[in-house]
Amino acid sequence: MREDCKKRREETYLRRFRENFVGFPKGTIVPHEHPDFLVDARGGRVGIELTEYHVPEPDEGRGSPMRAREGTEDKVLQRACEQYQSKGLPPVVVNVLWHPHQALGSRRISELAAALANLVQENLPETGQSVTIRRRRHPTGRSLPQEVASLTVVRRNSISKDSWTSVRAGFVPTITPPDLQRILRDKEAKVPTYRQDCRYVWLLIVTRGSEPSTFGDLGPEVDGHRFESSFDRVFFLHHFDGLVSELHVSLDRIDI
Repeated sequence: MREDCKKRREETYLRRFRENFVGFPKGTIVPHEHPDFLVDARGGRVGIELTEYHVPEPDEGRGSPMRAREGTEDKVLQRACEQYQSKGLPPVVVNVLWHPHQALGSRRISELAAALANLVQENLPETGQSVTIRRRRHPTGRSLPQEVASLTVVRRNSISKDSWTSVRAGFVPTITPPDLQRILRDKEAKVPTYRQDCRYVWLLIVTRGSEPSTFGDLGPEVDGHRFESSFDRVFFLHHFDGLVSELHVSLDRIDI
């Protein structure tokens, strides 16, 4: 199931890339593994490998603490939503702002999910209204868990499906040439394998921009930098706004 989710996410990225890059090769797109997709283009088969950009963190060899926390937050809200739905209550939009200075461990997932589901049920607004619960004790007598800064519940006639999401904010870092060269270097050893199934190999680096670990804007020095890579073409996609930038690579290439 995890691999299925990963492939669906990659398909979303590729579709966003195709919609926003006029030079996307015309041809049948075939899901693949190494690389992620093949395009049967007129000038030769193009392989497209996708990779996500994540903000570098210290000691990332042990895993990313930022991404781990985001994953735990998502699990809490998924379970809370499921518990709320099991009660047959009207669909709502729930936005949770997490407390930035409170640890959030996996052992708290079940307890937090139940607490949030109960809070939403107890504070369900009238149709067309919304309610926000903050850290201070709420008149109902139930206070927010210490990991949560605020919780907003929106109820509208137009809402037909429950949506429970985290409100996330953070500093948007500048992505520099060394950051991108590191990604290229990590992918370099696989290029010969990719070329076994295609004539041209492209790399698409994606910044999702939906959570702090995926925030990032290209620095001005990236445009004039020439990267070392054996990929034929390398692109950078801001998935949130659909902006596509092509990186200059040292390998001479034939346009398709």
